[in-house]
Amino acid sequence: MMNHLDAPVAFLGPIGGPELIMILMVLAVLVGIPVIVLVVLALNRPGNMPPAVTMAPPLPPSTGPLAKLQELETLKAQGLITQEEYAAKREKIIGEV
Repeated sequence: MMNHLDAPVAFLGPIGGPELIMILMVLAVLVGIPVIVLVVLALNRPGNMPPAVTMAPPLPPSTGPLAKLQELETLKAQGLITQEEYAAKREKIIGEV
């Protein structure tokens, strides 16, 4: 009498449930490992990597007359210097040019 587990694999002969499970496990390992290796290799291709982040070196502080005038304008806009101080300093910076 044939068991329901034996019917699909009757051509294999006297292989029962435990043997069939063992064969399937071995096949899963033999097929699974190469698939995992191929997936890992595909994901680690150089084209798949995000670009490296590079930071530009900081710019040296600008100390030219234009930078000084802009800084002076900022100080005046923030109310840190009076109109008289602004005018005097502005004339001095322009005179140095």
